[in-house]
This record gives sequence, structure tokens and C-alpha cells, in this order.
Amino acid sequence: MSYARLQEHQGLFWPCPAKDHPGTPRMFENLSFYHPDKRAKLHGIAPGRPAELTDRHYPYILSTGRLGNHYLSGAQTRRTAALMKKAPVPVAEIHTSVAERILLRMGDRIRLTTRRGSLILDYRISPDIHPTTIFVPFHWGGEHSINALTNDALHPVSRMPEFKICATRIERVAGDSE
Repeated sequence: MSYARLQEHQGLFWPCPAKDHPGTPRMFENLSFYHPDKRAKLHGIAPGRPAELTDRHYPYILSTGRLGNHYLSGAQTRRTAALMKKAPVPVAEIHTSVAERILLRMGDRIRLTTRRGSLILDYRISPDIHPTTIFVPFHWGGEHSINALTNDALHPVSRMPEFKICATRIERVAGDSE
């Protein structure tokens, strides 16, 4: 792929393994599955409630996820100076109304507390996040490990841990100016 080809064709589908390859609009088009009819078997599911619900002590939903700058645990990307410069520590994303409610001021930090522990973090205020949700990336370990606060309840069928959502509360941690 080259910029000229991308412009000429108004984009190309990956993979595009050679300079003259037209791109691959439908990956796995000729793929077959290990069933007599060679077709995949799909099953609908009914989404359920999370294992841990919010309540008056833990009124917010903590959701964890990825940043574009880091990959999985960050074991590789956190060794890259340019990527670390973009995201050196986890930063919690909170809604404007939450910042107002807990009276955040410049230089403050926040403490997130779940039923498993607490973590003090820097924060970013965003009107784009849901007012009841707090997002924190999970690419850091040790003292920055948000996964230490998340719920490890297992899904009853798949037995996958429910790391991505749990109930939390938030508090203001006064900055050095106070």
C-alpha cells in the first residue's frame, strides 16, 4: 500500500500483500469450519446484568479498557519512550458533573475505591463519558494496577472473568496547594 494507491482507490482493504494486489474486501470469504456443512454455528445470547451492581456506597461504574498508545499489559509498549511520553501513567476519565460534585480543583487527584481496594489517580474531565461511568486504562501493573480493583467474578457459561466492570466510588484527593 502506498499513499498514492490509497488516494487513487479511496482506500484499500487490508491485507494487501503486494504492490499490485487489489486488497481484500472480505477476509475469510473462503474459510470453512469443522462442521459437516462447513459453516460456523452461531448462537444468540441474552446479555445479563453485571455480577456487581452499583449501590449507595459504590454509586459509579468502573470500566477498564485500552488506550491506542499501549498494547495489553503494556509490557512492550511501556518500554518505548515515544509511547510512554504519550501515556506515562493511567489517567481516569470522569464526567464533568462528577468533577463538579466532588469539587475537583487544579492539582487535585482522585481516589477510586471498590470492594477490593483503592487507587489514587490523575484524572481527565470529559463531557463525552456517561455521568455514572469512570474509565481507567489497564496497561499498568504494580501501584498503578486498576485490575487490582476490578471484579473477578466468572460468567456462568463461558467462565471468563468479568474484569471490565465493577462498582466504585470516587473522592477528591487534595493537591499540594492545600
